[in-house]
Amino acid sequence: GCGLALREVMDTLDTLLAKSIEGFAELAEMHKATLISGRSQLQHAVPVTFGYKVAGWALALERNRIKLQDMRDEVLLVQFGGAVGTLVALHPNGPQIRAGLSEALGLIDPGQCWHTHRDGVAGFVSALGVLCGSFEKIAKDIAYMAQTEVGEVTEPTMKGRGTSTAMPNKRNPVLSQQIIVAARAVRGAVPMMLEVMAQDHERGTGIWQTEWDLVPDVCSQAVKAAENIR
Repeated sequence: GCGLALREVMDTLDTLLAKSIEGFAELAEMHKATLISGRSQLQHAVPVTFGYKVAGWALALERNRIKLQDMRDEVLLVQFGGAVGTLVALHPNGPQIRAGLSEALGLIDPGQCWHTHRDGVAGFVSALGVLCGSFEKIAKDIAYMAQTEVGEVTEPTMKGRGTSTAMPNKRNPVLSQQIIVAARAVRGAVPMMLEVMAQDHERGTGIWQTEWDLVPDVCSQAVKAAENIR
């Protein structure tokens, strides 16, 4: 169910973030004395080092990683309650069965059905919005630094990627663009997920079905962005 799918997403993101953080940390150490222009409002300010900038990326991702790890107890809940959550069909053994199911699946027993209490899922989607905001900040930094007039960095080269079909002299920041597109898709879904929280009584009228498309798409986009941050 929901908990099992979200656990896989959380595990995948944790692995990808760990690799990105490690890579950025190594890059920051390598360039701790490499001077570049610090910029304020897109204008030259005072010098910084490239290592300083990359260390900021790594620390932002580490903060997001810790937040996602801390959310596991709120998100990875077993969902088992019957039509209106009372487990009446299993009376008087419903709670014990739910506890056993939780243990078998490696999920958390919430103590009560949470069908119409979507705070855990909404919090997770919101956290993905914040994570992808950090992704987009990094991608924008790279795209701006890769401008022809700046030329401080370039994306990794790969045959057929980043070349312009009309202007072969160009190198387009394709990875950065993909991250930006995915990040905006995730952030745009956060308000809708917050709307899904406002469900009526013990089984919502239509609104909860919004998750069926929204949550898988958000998770897919967030993982796609995380795969490109490296």
